Amino acid sequence: MRNPLLLADRRVLLCGLVGIAIWGCSPAPSSGPMPPSSPSASDRLPEARAAMKGGKLEDAFAIADAMAAGTGPQRNAALLIAGEVRQRQKRFDEAVDLFLRIDEVADEFVIARQTAGDLRLHQGRLSDAESIWRSTLSRAPTDEFTLNRLALVLGLQGRRWEARLFLETVVRQGTCTAQNLLLLGDLDRTLNVETEAEQYRAAAPEDVAALIGLAKVRREQGRFDDAVALLEKVVATREDLDEAWVELGLLASDRGEAAFDAWVRRIAARPTLREHPTFWLALGRHEQAAGRRETAARCFYQAARLNPNSIPAHYQLGQLLTALKRTADSEPFLLRAARLEQLAGVLNRLHSDPTAELMLETADHLDALGRPWEARLWIRFVWQAEPARQPQIRERLARRESALADDTVPFVLPETCPAFQVDLSALPLPKLAPAAPGSSVPESTSSGAFAFRFEDDAPAAGIEMTYFNSADPATEGMRMFEFTGGGVGAADFDRDGWPDLYLTQGCVLPPRPQTSADLSRLDQLYRNRGNGTFANATAGSTIIEPRFGQGLAWGDVNHDGFPDLYVGNLGPNALFLNNGDGTFSEVTADLSDGGGDAWTTSVGMADLDGDGAVDLYAANYLAGDEIYTKMCVTDGRPRACLPIVFPAAPDAFHQGTGDGRFVERTKAAGFDVPLGNGLGLLVADFDGSRTLDVFVANDAVPNFFFSRDSADPGAPFTDVAFANGTAVDAEGRPQACMGVAADDLDGDGDLDLFVTNFYLESNTFYENHGEGLFRDATRDAGLKEPGYKLLGFGTQAIDGDNDGRPELVIANGHIDDFSFKDIPFRMPPLFLSRSAQGRFVEAAPKAMGPYFEKEWLGRGLAMLDWNRDGREDFVVTHLEDPAALLTNRTATGGRWLSVELVGRESPRHPVGAQVTVSSGETRRTRFLTAGCGYQASNSPLLHFGLGSAGEVATVEVRWPSGRMQRFEVVPLDREVVCVEGEPNIVPKVVIR
Repeated sequence: MRNPLLLADRRVLLCGLVGIAIWGCSPAPSSGPMPPSSPSASDRLPEARAAMKGGKLEDAFAIADAMAAGTGPQRNAALLIAGEVRQRQKRFDEAVDLFLRIDEVADEFVIARQTAGDLRLHQGRLSDAESIWRSTLSRAPTDEFTLNRLALVLGLQGRRWEARLFLETVVRQGTCTAQNLLLLGDLDRTLNVETEAEQYRAAAPEDVAALIGLAKVRREQGRFDDAVALLEKVVATREDLDEAWVELGLLASDRGEAAFDAWVRRIAARPTLREHPTFWLALGRHEQAAGRRETAARCFYQAARLNPNSIPAHYQLGQLLTALKRTADSEPFLLRAARLEQLAGVLNRLHSDPTAELMLETADHLDALGRPWEARLWIRFVWQAEPARQPQIRERLARRESALADDTVPFVLPETCPAFQVDLSALPLPKLAPAAPGSSVPESTSSGAFAFRFEDDAPAAGIEMTYFNSADPATEGMRMFEFTGGGVGAADFDRDGWPDLYLTQGCVLPPRPQTSADLSRLDQLYRNRGNGTFANATAGSTIIEPRFGQGLAWGDVNHDGFPDLYVGNLGPNALFLNNGDGTFSEVTADLSDGGGDAWTTSVGMADLDGDGAVDLYAANYLAGDEIYTKMCVTDGRPRACLPIVFPAAPDAFHQGTGDGRFVERTKAAGFDVPLGNGLGLLVADFDGSRTLDVFVANDAVPNFFFSRDSADPGAPFTDVAFANGTAVDAEGRPQACMGVAADDLDGDGDLDLFVTNFYLESNTFYENHGEGLFRDATRDAGLKEPGYKLLGFGTQAIDGDNDGRPELVIANGHIDDFSFKDIPFRMPPLFLSRSAQGRFVEAAPKAMGPYFEKEWLGRGLAMLDWNRDGREDFVVTHLEDPAALLTNRTATGGRWLSVELVGRESPRHPVGAQVTVSSGETRRTRFLTAGCGYQASNSPLLHFGLGSAGEVATVEVRWPSGRMQRFEVVPLDREVVCVEGEPNIVPKVVIR
């Protein structure tokens, strides 16, 4: 969840950081008092000043202009007055010409140049302003005003790597503002200067300088063609701008061999690019995409040496060294990437909440990163702003001042930078000779029309459920708990062969006692009648769950064959055992903490520790009493806050004891990692090790990926997300993650991850590369642009046409109504089809059916084949609208097989099992998972689309116990049951 106050994605606003208006402001008047004129000019200069002060501007100009035509010291003073007159008359071009005529040796030179630069900035002529201010440095190389203005104008152009030199100078001088320190602290972040750049572009079309910053924004938005067009316009006019060339390289690295080789040919005669870290980032990304790990690592190493504070350089290098089995070398790079990301997070909070505590925390992070000059200034700011704290920080500040008394101390201490401690110079550099013409270019990602179709059958099937989020109609905006919505899960709870549905419900807070006689504020259980309709079975099931429901999980706690239910709530969670007769018994008291009292969003049931007993995992979100009341202000309106405003709620792990009880062992099991903000959850065996892993999609902080090195049930889990590539995106940045889909999305036989994110963030595809490593392959898969201007919640992988290649379906909708900022509130769902080349393309909504043509506040999404016709369906929950049952009506002749697994040596519900179905040349692998994404629990049947396969298939099962089974001649187009250890697969028994 992101704050639309910062253009909806928390990118830092340049105007807020530099502390001056960049547009619509009056140009700054000549700053400071007029320099004293020489005695020989004193007879007319006071007269000119008096006339100007009295509003007689033309009289003042006539006097000054006449004096400026002469020689001697009075000429420069007169030019300054004449220029100020024209400035006040808004005759800016004349004013600039007058200011620029002042001699470099004159006392008035610096003030005149500073003001002339401000006038050009006001006119939108960024290049002219930059040139003027650069000329000022010839006379005043350490002038703070000029250095700050140069940093400003370069920042507006997207040239932050150059801007840092000027900011570092003022930091060393000790005169830098807090706003400028924020700018310098995180150079990786793309500043959202879209509005300003468009305004400068309109004001001065001939000046292309602002187009670089705009192109960076377009690249972040996934509008790659637009970004390339803007940059090409820049280099056609200003070949000297290295930033434009390296940005073209970044874009070329995502556009295939032909595009990249063309870029290489164009920059062959530009050796200065090798001194820019982004040049090496572009090369590294290209080499990495091509599978050349050693040369990619060398490129990121070069980038890290040039910029010791580059998150993507350190993060990607750490990932590659891990893949190259150089774990000892990889660890310091991953550690620095993590520390840099932590600093970026604190700076982000500091921008919106400039407290002394956050300033001191920032200084701590900077000290750990070997950046003493910046750390000293943050401590100084606290010293100056809060005298009461001076006794606490006196010694710390004194030590820092003493250590930096020598101006030669490096801005970043090399002993803290792994790129200067680990020698990777023996790794090969890439060969930049262009490949032969005709290399492939990625296929288009434009929308296409597909034969997929889904229809909402919820009303006709008898499902009538609208989530109640306890919103106060009299209060504008949403409190934090009002945006998450309800969960949905599918399971055959009565074992009649037909999948049933459970949907969680909200309530008035605090929860009130209710009975099954009042269903309006209870979770709902719908029994599938097997005739195209569902019956509301809530009352008969004896499930009375009146709490504020979130996610849920179906599983088999006691291995009796009947699925049990674990419900996550805002408040105590609940556990219900299936009695096998259509009723349930609540056994929440068997949890050692009675269900806890956290805000749980998504839950999972699986034998996580491998001891044979089913365990419970709860992904928790935020904590504190303010989650019930607090709202933040956006443009004067109350709206939902950033998650960083609230404390994170730690996740919870309940270990099954084997006798029906559960013991809370979060810390002992290694799950007590701070700053979680968990929203989505996925439990699976990602590497075939027969030990389960836990992936938690966190909101605005790095994700978790818990894994164990040992199959010993007592071995703790470790968060390896940074090491395996799932903590952050390719740029080393955390995203506002919510939904999770898991499937073999690239067709290579292992389990990949797809994660939905916030508005103006792309969703993320983590491609499983084996050996416990993942790569952000979002761009390669064509998933950067689709969904960028949507806010994704629930998502699942679905083989909609049974061709063996999974599609992706995503439920979208904002967390609050920011339509007054031209940000959509309701949003359409998204359906992405994967081509034979492995790239995803958005299906045309009109062909998909009426549901896809409308806009919703989509939340939970779960998979099932509710009518058992061999085509996967799904259910979506919403805010403000009833849940939808999307029946797959895609016309397909694809063959299929659905497999139900029953464990014996493994748990009865064998999460972690892997099944591969082969028929002819078609081979498809699927995995039994738990958690199932955002507040969802999928049907446990593994569905296989097999396209044009033959009549029978071979089925291979790898059980969590380690047993391998292979079944030959399995008939297709049916549901079958595979029992661990039994010699034959049998048809699924259905009771009508």
